[in-house]
Amino acid sequence: MNAENFVRNLNHHITFIRIEQKIKESNTEEIISGFDIIVDGSDNFKTRYLINDVCKA
Repeated sequence: MNAENFVRNLNHHITFIRIEQKIKESNTEEIISGFDIIVDGSDNFKTRYLINDVCKA
């Protein structure tokens, strides 16, 4: 079971929007600015820190 299915089984009212675009410094804010909750499934620290910095801002 993947993370999306796991969360849907917990609460079917949750809307998932999967982003399959490479996150870079130039597009991170644009990609995540319209969301209330960001779930980071990235596999490297550079991306995790970048997402964290934009979320904190």
